[in-house]
Amino acid sequence: MKRLFFAFSAVAILGLAACNVNYKTTPSGMKYKILTGKVVGADTTGVQVAAGDIVKFKFKFSIPELGDTVWRDSYDKMPQYTKVDTSARTKMTFLEIFPQLKSGDSAEVIISVDSIIKQGDLTRACRRL
Repeated sequence: MKRLFFAFSAVAILGLAACNVNYKTTPSGMKYKILTGKVVGADTTGVQVAAGDIVKFKFKFSIPELGDTVWRDSYDKMPQYTKVDTSARTKMTFLEIFPQLKSGDSAEVIISVDSIIKQGDLTRACRRL
């Protein structure tokens, strides 16, 4: 069985436009920023996540243009678990950056709704969120 990483946090920000200061871009065009070792109470920090590993994470989806309106939040619920996937299925989702993270990291992700619609994949993307 693959290693299980605890206290992994992903913060996703959805919006039509955002300030791109210090953000990197994935091959699919999604903007992201990794905040190294920022999770308080992490069991371990700095262990690289690899394809096939199981990660534990929490997330918060917000819309900055609407005064940071929270669309979905898992911080008051049980943590989520997922297997790190490097296939095309994770394209344009926050799951796409998991292989670049280390245990204890936090991340901000900007996913443009226009980009998802342009791909013609809005229904699939929303189902996974």
